[in-house]
Amino acid sequence: MNGMCTMGMMKRMGQAGEATMVVAKTVDTQPTNVAYERLERSSDAPSILCFRMGWQPGVNAGMNEHGLVVMSSYLGWHKPSRMQRAPDFAGDTRGLANLRALQMHTTADSAAQTLVSFFADHPSAVGGVHFLMDAAGGVAVVEHAEGQIGWEIAVASGSGPLRAIVRANDAELIDSALPDGMKIDAYDAEDRAVRRERMLGGLRSLPLEDGLGRLKRWLGSHANPEGGQHGQICIHDYGNDGQRSISHAAHHTETALIFDIPSRTMLYSEGAPCRQVWKSVTL
Repeated sequence: MNGMCTMGMMKRMGQAGEATMVVAKTVDTQPTNVAYERLERSSDAPSILCFRMGWQPGVNAGMNEHGLVVMSSYLGWHKPSRMQRAPDFAGDTRGLANLRALQMHTTADSAAQTLVSFFADHPSAVGGVHFLMDAAGGVAVVEHAEGQIGWEIAVASGSGPLRAIVRANDAELIDSALPDGMKIDAYDAEDRAVRRERMLGGLRSLPLEDGLGRLKRWLGSHANPEGGQHGQICIHDYGNDGQRSISHAAHHTETALIFDIPSRTMLYSEGAPCRQVWKSVTL
């Protein structure tokens, strides 16, 4: 199995110096067990709030007590209907890398370096894009697929009052080397591009008042009357063929997550985010 999603992270400074720092995603997948957990502090690791999926070892997304968030989603270009054999989901190491970074680090830049080293030593059979943000506003992105690894670090405190980064199962740091006959086509790529622009626009337009409330509604949005579910953020029984994951099974938005770093809170939707039933847990 393989989860897909639309991810975004944003840091914004208010006029009074207050910081908004959030990292958010939808979780689009085949039916699977999901869990929202607190990993208690141990002698060699901080306490962690995390989201797990039944088929994936490690954690799909999490935040530790220091305010470091690490979150991942699928990245790749294969079109499942054109693959000669099923993908090796058992070789998915993305969640293990996420957990190691959360256990070891307080900053996005050092955690990103650990991810890069981990994937060099333990390549994942399923490609991924990883978002990292820390309590000081440092951000990083790591992309890996098809034997390539790309990464970028930016210290957000020096990047102005607003910084928003989005991925919709697409990449900016690496590119596909697959022949055209094996990879997603222009229509599939358009689904990614539409979601990306919608998520970016949603983050940039969040109000200072009730920003989290607006983000919850945005993650559950169905606004695409002309194209059906094509480019839609929240999906139901979606016929995926590489747009969002390497699995050819029907997908739906199982849940959505928001990590609010200043309050050390993980917010999650109980079921699809369009239902707008949200819960939260704080470190």
